[in-house]
Amino acid sequence: MIDQLKNIITETQKFYVLGVSLNGKKDTYYVLEILYKDQGITILNKFNISELNQTSVKQLKKGYPIILHIDGDLVISKDVINNVGYRNNLIFKSNPEEFYFYEYHQDNKIFASLTRKEIVDGILNKLNEADKYVVHVTLGPFVLVNLLLVLQNENTLVGNNYKIQIEDSYIQSYEKSDLSNLNYAIGNELINERETVLIASLIEYLYPNQNIKTDSGHLTYNKEQQKYKKYFKVYGTAVLISILIALFVSHFILKSNVIELAEKESLVSISNQTLKQINDLKEERGLKEKILLSSSIIDKNYNAKYISDIGESIPLAISLDYIRLKKPVKKIKPNEKVIYNQNTIEVSGYTTSDGVFNNWVKSLKEVNWIKQIEILKYNEDSKSKNSFLISLEI
Repeated sequence: MIDQLKNIITETQKFYVLGVSLNGKKDTYYVLEILYKDQGITILNKFNISELNQTSVKQLKKGYPIILHIDGDLVISKDVINNVGYRNNLIFKSNPEEFYFYEYHQDNKIFASLTRKEIVDGILNKLNEADKYVVHVTLGPFVLVNLLLVLQNENTLVGNNYKIQIEDSYIQSYEKSDLSNLNYAIGNELINERETVLIASLIEYLYPNQNIKTDSGHLTYNKEQQKYKKYFKVYGTAVLISILIALFVSHFILKSNVIELAEKESLVSISNQTLKQINDLKEERGLKEKILLSSSIIDKNYNAKYISDIGESIPLAISLDYIRLKKPVKKIKPNEKVIYNQNTIEVSGYTTSDGVFNNWVKSLKEVNWIKQIEILKYNEDSKSKNSFLISLEI
């Protein structure tokens, strides 16, 4: 059961990246199953889906967040000057409210891809009906710029019928292209031109690009559902393991007591003194349980409230290593009473953005049960990663 809990926690680092190419008469669907671990990716599986329906999406395992990339004839990709009302130059006389936009802002120019909302919402609804939830959506070829994080020396990026020329990390030009049989090495993985946009979409989700602006309000429900499923699995499995451990311990204690009683019965009958000792032990155990309950040390709902509030406040650019509740005041020694600091919670983790970390700390100050926040440690481990340790006074 411990291994099962580890697998469920690890499952939050597994993703499906679904590529949808809308080509009018024949739409195509391509899926990558990816494990993200230790800032590296491993492609666990790749396969095609003939169409989106209840039968085909059953191939997707439950609980995996889905990253969706859409391209093809029904996705328009253009570049415009960043002037007021630039979207009108992208859609002519159409209503901007009828489209989803995916924009890469570069100096005074914007590289944008857009498609009608009904197309994206239709795909999301089909997945939701099968209890699958998309947490991030990208459109068109300009998502390829995210590959510059891992392909810094590449001047040409190719993906699904488009070629983008890069110079000094800037887009110089883009055009439709039928180049094929191109492969890029990312870590230990070799990806082709069909998979570049999918890997780039995952990189954007893991490491948000500040120059990319995209619509995401329509994904709020999906993100909440994905978060609910994650917490339900973790807490549900933890409770189940606790029950099984309690049953095992109880069974072990009961078995030991039965053996001990049988041995004593073979020698002498149980004396009144022995009965009194057993009753005293039961009374003492009940008293200790009441003390623990009144101190909230074993009140699971009490601890779960803190964990839930902290977990819901965490943005994407922050990952936690641990949350320590009720830390011992000093080192625990044998035969010595354990004293807990009831008013302090320690939170340790790392962030990829100073701004996101500062905003997160500000948001924690608004939580009604947090009286004071102290940043105990904030170290720069690498250019893209800072570790931290904060203390919350409750």
